[in-house]
Amino acid sequence: MDEAELDRELARLTRMWHVQRQNLRMGVPA
Repeated sequence: MDEAELDRELARLTRMWHVQRQNLRMGVPA
């Protein structure tokens, strides 16, 4: 894996994490 691939993967995971956090905060089952 090169650095660009790692950056892309990290951005994807971070986005998923934020969506999960927002769902939990609003009481929507994940």
